[in-house]
Amino acid sequence: MLRADFYRLFHSKGFYITQLVLILVVAFCVWDKGVFSMTVSEQNAQEIAQRTEVIQEMAWTSHQALMAMSTMAAFLIYFSLPLFYMTVGADLNSGTLKNIISSGMSRTHYFFSKYSVFLMVTALQFIFYYGTTYLVAGFTNGFDPLNLEWLGNFIRVFLVQYLSLQGVFAVTMLVIFLTLSNVWSILATIVVPLVLTVVQIVYFAESKILAYLNFQSMLNQAGALTLDSEFFLQFTPLALLVIAVCLLIALMSFKQRDF
Repeated sequence: MLRADFYRLFHSKGFYITQLVLILVVAFCVWDKGVFSMTVSEQNAQEIAQRTEVIQEMAWTSHQALMAMSTMAAFLIYFSLPLFYMTVGADLNSGTLKNIISSGMSRTHYFFSKYSVFLMVTALQFIFYYGTTYLVAGFTNGFDPLNLEWLGNFIRVFLVQYLSLQGVFAVTMLVIFLTLSNVWSILATIVVPLVLTVVQIVYFAESKILAYLNFQSMLNQAGALTLDSEFFLQFTPLALLVIAVCLLIALMSFKQRDF
């Protein structure tokens, strides 16, 4: 199943178009020193404007560009959406899901096979995202010398962002297996993070738990946070719990559904 999914993905024009657009957008942002972010309040817009001004005044060498581009990593949600439907949602689109289940493959195996492919594909998205940033910034403004302290900090940022992206798409997995609808899962992927951001700002601005659950904001803010052991002890179990609960409910619904 894994091999078939990867074969279909890597022979899809949509996959290469998505990667090409991602690389071009990242390359342009690095070349132009432009950082974009979605705003949901005037206060947040002012903070982002101030941060953007500081970022644009940086030298944008290889290391500085990586940290600057980490502030717009939430855009990977929208670049990952097409890949989600080329992997997890592919059989819904083609109408072959019933035939695959009827052929004798267990639903648990099918479910985790699809999810495993998506986990690897999203890791590839980060590689393209930060790889393009590093190379374009390095050749344009110079490569910084590599040191272990910076590398350790960047790895922590990457881990938080990767977990946050999986948190967003755990909700997508939940909705698509509850409804068997690509449309509803797309809406959930876009609307749920925005609603959560508004609720956090308006009603629970001081809530650390809700801030951790706001995975879209965490994607953008990871590079600016103090990612010490205390943060990881609080954020990681909460993120993994949300992902596990969403996947468990999705799997239970999928196993009980008649086709």
